[in-house]
Amino acid sequence: GGTYHTDKEDGSDTPRDPAAPHYAPGTRYGYWDDAVNVSGIVWTRITRTSAYSFFRSRISDPIGIPADKFSWPTEWVVDGIEQPNYAGGVEITARECARIGHLFLNRGNWDGRQLISKSWLDVATTNQVPASLHESYYSAADCRGMHGYHWWLNGTRPSGRRTFPDVPYDLFFTVGTGHNMLFVIPEWDMVIVRLGTDFPPPTVEQRLSFWNTVLAMIGESFTAL
Repeated sequence: GGTYHTDKEDGSDTPRDPAAPHYAPGTRYGYWDDAVNVSGIVWTRITRTSAYSFFRSRISDPIGIPADKFSWPTEWVVDGIEQPNYAGGVEITARECARIGHLFLNRGNWDGRQLISKSWLDVATTNQVPASLHESYYSAADCRGMHGYHWWLNGTRPSGRRTFPDVPYDLFFTVGTGHNMLFVIPEWDMVIVRLGTDFPPPTVEQRLSFWNTVLAMIGESFTAL
């Protein structure tokens, strides 16, 4: 479980070890970093592989991201294997971040090489959190109806409104601390990257409102042309 509301380190009492769940699986939704870190540690124990080296060999090297343009520092060691913070800590340039966006825009294909399976990508960018699901008290963001596998979606939220009412439905995006954003918009054949160090960053609702306006203006420019 997570304790964003009480822990100044915004984590749980067991950030790297699974503890007893607060709720029965599938009955509540929570958005918080420690769940991501635990899932990463599970992946490490299954694959017996460093996530950083795996990412470099399978993704970043093939799509042309130089080592000096991307870093993901080690934060702890799991079973003798160095591991990063799975919930953050990545440093990357806007241009290289856009390469990752283009990989997803092209459905996992890079110059004719299928680096990510299309079937997994489709699932990752499809909503996995029913809008009707109850939210847990410690969730840092309400992503119900709009979240796949670490991708935010232009889905229908509990209010009945889409994430971005004035933008193509097929848009998906990532959100990083400091108001870092990566948008993939297949209908427009477009990737947009925004890097920043906004602290305190805008709230989730402020971001969604702002970007709906900005993206809608971009769409209107197509009509003007």
